[in-house]
Amino acid sequence: MARDRPSRYGKREPAVGGTTALAVYPRPSRYGKKVPPHITMKIRINGEDRNVSAELTLYELLLEMEIEPTHPGIAVAVNREVVPKGDWRTKSIGENSEVEIIRAVQGG
Repeated sequence: MARDRPSRYGKREPAVGGTTALAVYPRPSRYGKKVPPHITMKIRINGEDRNVSAELTLYELLLEMEIEPTHPGIAVAVNREVVPKGDWRTKSIGENSEVEIIRAVQGG
């Protein structure tokens, strides 16, 4: 018989019939906010509609997209306004926002 163990974003609890079910609790974000894992919002990134976790900052969005925010050569505009790199950790992304991410690359 398997032991009930907590998962990364939930707590395993015995369910009816002796099986184990996953009870979903809010996951912690990188900055202490509690965001339920099933809450998403729709935004447009580089012209493509995407569903992302709700209540993200621009910095968290880049991390979620597996883009290293500290890498040089990245520029971001939200709703057609360029956001300075120093404001990425505090700039919130809202529902239906338009985000443009530009990465400079070398080569020819």
